[in-house]
Amino acid sequence: MSKHYMKAKKRAQEIIDEYLHETGQNVFEVRAFVLYLEDKPDHEAYTWIYGEGKDDASMALEARIARVRQKVSGLRFTIRYSEPVGRRVVAITREYPLMTSPLSSRGSGGGYVGFDPSDPIAMSDLREQGKQALRGWLGRYAGAFDEAGIDLSAIYDLAEMVREDAA
Repeated sequence: MSKHYMKAKKRAQEIIDEYLHETGQNVFEVRAFVLYLEDKPDHEAYTWIYGEGKDDASMALEARIARVRQKVSGLRFTIRYSEPVGRRVVAITREYPLMTSPLSSRGSGGGYVGFDPSDPIAMSDLREQGKQALRGWLGRYAGAFDEAGIDLSAIYDLAEMVREDAA
């Protein structure tokens, strides 16, 4: 992660801590924070919620777009097939996203495309997205598992695989 990103995260935490201290709260409630900022356009965090120079209609549109993205990203399809293994037949089930947002097109606005598991480029991109998600998961939860003495080394190894190695 970049130094700028880490500095921004640290500042966001400081803002939340300051809000909790100022309001005497010891639990951060998103709704209360949004309402707290409603009449504070000069507050550093105001644009997080109310946007920079955006009207309510624009913000509502962005919220609707985010909701649709969330729905689309949760759609899945399942492929089931059988493979002979010696004298036995093994049933295999694989689940894939119905649509993906390829990493290569996100910088130019992106969009969702139907996912084809037989396309090596699509599979490589999905693995890369999986690695990024695993790194995010580790960043959030690894401490709790470490505290319990649970070995996450296999997940760390998986998250560090190089795209070409997985292809």
